[in-house]
Amino acid sequence: MTTKICWTTNGKIVAGKLGAFRSLAARLSERVESSEPGTLTYQFFLIEDESEFDTIELFEDSAAALTHLEGFLTHAEEFMSCVVLEGFYVYGDPSEELKGTIEDWQPSYYSQIAGFTR
Repeated sequence: MTTKICWTTNGKIVAGKLGAFRSLAARLSERVESSEPGTLTYQFFLIEDESEFDTIELFEDSAAALTHLEGFLTHAEEFMSCVVLEGFYVYGDPSEELKGTIEDWQPSYYSQIAGFTR
């Protein structure tokens, strides 16, 4: 199998916060792309009416995910003021340290049973 860690999040955009969400997503994306080589995928999506969001994030391993979270936590309050988080789904075999760091967001964990990542 793989050491890679993937997670997705989804939820609703808080009324009146779409502009702030878009701005924060752009700033976070720029920061992550330039400073986190272990973050392999970092994408934000909006549903057609822009009332709901999804993210897809892929990390080289648990250590890279923890590095990412160190940076994200400085923006977490701003992020959470823009959204109502409805789902946080973690794919792979995260370390106990990673699980402890994200436990407040009540993630669901999925173990890989087949497939590959290039």
